[in-house]
Amino acid sequence: MVPKQQANRGAKGGGGARAPLTRARILESGLRLLERSPDSELSMRSLAYELGTAPMSLYRHVRNRDDLLEGINLLAFESIQLEIPSEGDWRERALLWMHSLRRELHAQPAVAPLLRLRGSLAPTLLQVLDTLARVMLDAGFEGRKAAMACREVAWFTMSFVSNEIRGHTEARKREDQTTSEHGSFEPLSTQDLSDTASLAALFPAFAEIGIDEIFSAAADHLLEGIARSLDASVASRPENESGGNTPR
Repeated sequence: MVPKQQANRGAKGGGGARAPLTRARILESGLRLLERSPDSELSMRSLAYELGTAPMSLYRHVRNRDDLLEGINLLAFESIQLEIPSEGDWRERALLWMHSLRRELHAQPAVAPLLRLRGSLAPTLLQVLDTLARVMLDAGFEGRKAAMACREVAWFTMSFVSNEIRGHTEARKREDQTTSEHGSFEPLSTQDLSDTASLAALFPAFAEIGIDEIFSAAADHLLEGIARSLDASVASRPENESGGNTPR
């Protein structure tokens, strides 16, 4: 991440000869802007200021804002490598995929707002999703049900991390880390919950449950439900169709 003062010096051209404007330089600057302010909307004007140029000059290298965001997304995902075994219990492999992707996305916090803007099937995610698809096919899912299982797992993981990183950012703005550790319940008091008796009774437990525990439990529950769906699907197949993939 580039310090704000250094970025401003570059934008005003105060550090000697200005580097040539290229697509790579534009994308790298856009990624740095998102790293500094993950919840800010990246505009062509703000990026041009960062680069010390006019907004229209960017269009010689990027077609439009969508092309810019896609390029930044690709740049951020270049370093993401999920080491998922090619064999073994499918639930363990899927769980490893979820935890590994969460860890990698936390290492690239600028990607979170891009996931919200571009959707979970952005081209930069295809390789990551291909790994998950292989897990579901190995499990014994077929066709639409395999696609549904992939989307459930992918949407849960990326939505969870996107909101988690957003919470981290808001907590830093308040100079308060309680959101990142315990969700948004710890700052509340029993007085705040005076009109919600059921929630007040559970308040101590809400406040002590950490975000890692929530993710792990939710991931386990999701995969447990998907596994039940697979068992029911396999049981309903005609005997002459049972020669395909079998659950592993």
